[in-house]
Amino acid sequence: MPTPDIHKTASKRLADLLGVSESTGPTWRPDDLAAMLRHQLSAAVAGTVPKTFGQLFAQDRPAVEELRLVKDFAKAARSARHGKAGVPGDIASVLYFTSILLAWARQNARISSLSDADIRRGGQWVIDQPWVDGETRRIVRRALDSVTEK
Repeated sequence: MPTPDIHKTASKRLADLLGVSESTGPTWRPDDLAAMLRHQLSAAVAGTVPKTFGQLFAQDRPAVEELRLVKDFAKAARSARHGKAGVPGDIASVLYFTSILLAWARQNARISSLSDADIRRGGQWVIDQPWVDGETRRIVRRALDSVTEK
């Protein structure tokens, strides 16, 4: 009988066999997440004129293409296993939902196939995180209020 190739085995199957969860990864303290979010917001957005995530989010009319880049980056980071993208899942989720909400609220553009209710829930999740800074919370709250009126 041939030996199975472990590299071709689905990760869910391996996790089941090993008795671990696929989502097992580091558990971050709130102050660690706050520091990582500050760092990420001060990092340059790849593929744009020199601009940080925070500067992009603070613009009155951020470019939809740039918000889509952020959303795609964050989605890939959220999908990566155990922080292989270098961005913890919670930080990626903040970037993901913030970019989607800002495209919708400030440019009336849909850059996600998520339902309105799921986008609103994601925005509320961002606001509810105790480690999210006040400026990001304010930006997301304003965007959430704006799309709730639509």
